[in-house]
Amino acid sequence: MKKIVTISLGIFVLVLVVVFAMWFGSMQNKSGVNQNSVQNQEQVVEKPKLTLDMQEVARHNTSQDCWTVVREKVYNVTAFSSLHTGGADKIIYNCGKDGTVGFDTKGEKGSHKEGSIDVLNKYLLGDLVTYPGK
Repeated sequence: MKKIVTISLGIFVLVLVVVFAMWFGSMQNKSGVNQNSVQNQEQVVEKPKLTLDMQEVARHNTSQDCWTVVREKVYNVTAFSSLHTGGADKIIYNCGKDGTVGFDTKGEKGSHKEGSIDVLNKYLLGDLVTYPGK
């Protein structure tokens, strides 16, 4: 009798462990939080790119509405100017203008770190269109 109770108790515990493991596994799948799926979602979501000219960029020339051009790409850096480690004035100076030289030379004080263009790309609006002869 004691042997039957011990075996029955062992089977009961084993069944509980299996049921718990299955329940826990199904809860993870329902949450849908999977690092690979999150990374894939981030890669799929892309902002539509615009094609803008310097006349349009020039209209956004204040600290409250600041667009600039770097390497023939147009960026809305209004929100970034206050975060710029070199000071907001360096960004505001290039509002409505082509800021490529300033970006590439850090105002003649060297060059930006490698990751700086990645930060800038968060503010990308689109490509600069240039017209022949201008």
